[in-house]
Amino acid sequence: RKNVLIKCLNKAEEMRPSFGSLDYNVLSNFCEKLFLAADKNDRNEVITKKTLQMFFTSKIFYEILNHFKNLSTEENKKYVYAKYKTIYLKKCFDNNITPEPGSPQNEDAVSEVDKRIDDEDKEEEEQITNDKYEHYEENNNDYYKGREKLGTQSKGTEDSVDFNLSLKHAQYAVNALIFEDRDTAKRELKLSLSYLE
Repeated sequence: RKNVLIKCLNKAEEMRPSFGSLDYNVLSNFCEKLFLAADKNDRNEVITKKTLQMFFTSKIFYEILNHFKNLSTEENKKYVYAKYKTIYLKKCFDNNITPEPGSPQNEDAVSEVDKRIDDEDKEEEEQITNDKYEHYEENNNDYYKGREKLGTQSKGTEDSVDFNLSLKHAQYAVNALIFEDRDTAKRELKLSLSYLE
């Protein structure tokens, strides 16, 4: 699996110069279509694991879109709702509970997910602000080796798949590609995949 993704990444790098400027509206439209398809399944009571995957994928693509441009109010609502439905449906399937279709009866549930997202963003901003970059500048590649070691240690202590850490490192890989740093992108992608095994 990893080799296939690495080959795709290399092929994408080769193809990238042939593309013109990026139109993020295409990605935005894709996110919306995926979200609406998942929402249609949900509201028509066709709630399967495929519906869960569609909401989850929609959430991921909205997060990727957010790296390139600020989400509009409508896009942010869809992102928060997709994140809520992903969590809700996963809990239902894990506990053999029949999920309720449509919006939650308790609107506070979505607000709670939105609040948690804001809290996570604030914590991440504080962590970035408090980081000491001198260590990074002195050791260059040791920084990434240390992160890989941390990733392997935490992977060993957890038995379950960690989607959040996987997504975070996948986003690091995307950011590295933006800056045309192929080695970092590969390293982050490998680390991201390690959380899914």
